[in-house]
Amino acid sequence: MTAVHQVRVLLALRWKMLRSVKARLAVVAGMGVAAGLILGVATVAGSLSREFEQGATVLLPALLATFIVLAVVGGLAAGGGTEIIPAGQLITYPISPRAIYLGSVALAPLNFAWAAQIVVLVGMVVYLATPRSAAPLGVLLLLTFAGTSTALGLAVSWFIVGIRQNQVGRWVTTSLGLLTVAVAILAALTGVLRALIENPLLINLAQSLTRPLSATALGWFAALALLSVTAATLGSQACNWSLRRRDVPTGTQDSRRHLRRNPKSSAWRETVAVDRGSVWRSRPIRRGLVLMGLAPGVAAAVSAVGWEDLVVLPPLVAAGAALLFAINVLSLDGPGALWLESTPRSPALALASKAWVSGEVVLFTVACSMLVITVALGPPQQPRLALTLALSMAVGVVWAVALALRRSVRTPNKADLQSARDTPGPPAAMLAHAVRLTTFAIVPGVGFTLLLVAGPWWLLLVFAAGMLGLAALHVRHTWQDWSRPAWRALVVTRVARG
Repeated sequence: MTAVHQVRVLLALRWKMLRSVKARLAVVAGMGVAAGLILGVATVAGSLSREFEQGATVLLPALLATFIVLAVVGGLAAGGGTEIIPAGQLITYPISPRAIYLGSVALAPLNFAWAAQIVVLVGMVVYLATPRSAAPLGVLLLLTFAGTSTALGLAVSWFIVGIRQNQVGRWVTTSLGLLTVAVAILAALTGVLRALIENPLLINLAQSLTRPLSATALGWFAALALLSVTAATLGSQACNWSLRRRDVPTGTQDSRRHLRRNPKSSAWRETVAVDRGSVWRSRPIRRGLVLMGLAPGVAAAVSAVGWEDLVVLPPLVAAGAALLFAINVLSLDGPGALWLESTPRSPALALASKAWVSGEVVLFTVACSMLVITVALGPPQQPRLALTLALSMAVGVVWAVALALRRSVRTPNKADLQSARDTPGPPAAMLAHAVRLTTFAIVPGVGFTLLLVAGPWWLLLVFAAGMLGLAALHVRHTWQDWSRPAWRALVVTRVARG
């Protein structure tokens, strides 16, 4: 059985695991919405005037560079790539490393960040295409570039994951990662980063995307096709090498000595300490939070945008951080959830502790992201802008935690979050959570952006109060569900046993 056939079998098995008609319809509807969104953006972009052609031409190479960077970052955040089915469930089956790698490539479009970038790039290519009738060829070249970049990014990710399978490798990659971030920030401050983005190769690719009937575009088609085959070969080898190295899952290093910590002074502090430890002991969560804290700042420096354009960013970063674990935060208790439910612990204490830990982790990620952007761009100079950014951060964090807590109680899953590629839900569910969280996160971001441009300063406070009130309603509905013993028993059973 070839690797491609194995991927088809695994995808079919994943489809059969969606046992309810409602879940299958949701997946099909999600794919239809994504296709309709791309088609709609292309239609609107094709009908616009050429008023902003010069600015779009300058921005397109930066967007292409950002896509390449985020292809690597996305693979690293997923521990090499998203799995069609968790490896622990396939350990007795002869699934080849090449199939695992190709499966991660096939699932890349289910990443909402990947899909969002494609939507923006399709709009840019259609808007700049000359002639407009040749735009479909430009989009085809763009998709070829996206597939090649994704394959290369995942190949690099699997190689780095393989290096990090021992202590020395983790020290080396962590040091190189911090050095890369420092160099990128320094390059952004000195203007070198912008010069690297505006290199002849990226500019030539951008011109080929907008002039797909040229001979240069045909050359790019051939080069990207050859590069994609090379990337698939290298990625399969890197995946094979990485999976053959010793992988120490989180919490299995039993040979180390652990000192018993002192008990906390109250049940609240004890519960929060346990939940906080459950978050930070997980490798996929730690890796994702670090990348979520750094990637937006680097992307902002690459794009050379101003603070006024970044008001929408804090809610989006908060949604991304919540997507790492908070959408299924009750799964942190694991099999111990059944034992905890049998103890005389208040249900309100358990839910409030999860909400508190989710809030502090999401706030930490957003603060790190804004700190990186501040280093790259400098602090905002206008008091009104600083107030808007602060309100956007506060509302974004509370909004993301409230929505994620709602999903945790309404749609729980069993998720160990120990292996480097564990996620709090299956791929289709993660896509649905990503769409839902991002859609709701855009509301406060866009609202604050519009009020920054027009409207009195006090209207910012009114809008923030309204959004916090809506978040409080979500929390109230969540508590009503959680306080029902029958529903709470169902949630606890699902996160403990599946």
